[in-house]
Amino acid sequence: MHAKTILSAVIVISIILLIVSIIQNSFDMVKAQQRLSDAQTKVKQLQKQKQELFFGQNKTQSSDFLEKQIRDKLKLVKPGEALVVLPSTLQNKSEEKLYKYHASEEMAQIITPTWRLWWQLFF
Repeated sequence: MHAKTILSAVIVISIILLIVSIIQNSFDMVKAQQRLSDAQTKVKQLQKQKQELFFGQNKTQSSDFLEKQIRDKLKLVKPGEALVVLPSTLQNKSEEKLYKYHASEEMAQIITPTWRLWWQLFF
């Protein structure tokens, strides 16, 4: 009878270990499915980003874009055009001057903002 109780205890322990193992494997599968879903989402995002970068690269290689960048960065103008740089686009934000450049002039003019002229007039 002592052997029967030991045998039944071993069987019960084996069944419990088998159930715990099945539950643990089920949780591992759920986690693996979640990782797979996350990876698929990331792949879709990266494909979308790749497509946007590809279209951006095509855009940056167009002659219109290159001309605009050259004119903006080097502050170049075509004959008859005027270039106006607003204070928010100046590198030094504390400087509140407007620069106006005409192709016919050698030097850029510094134009005092209108509000500052009024301030100087009254104060």
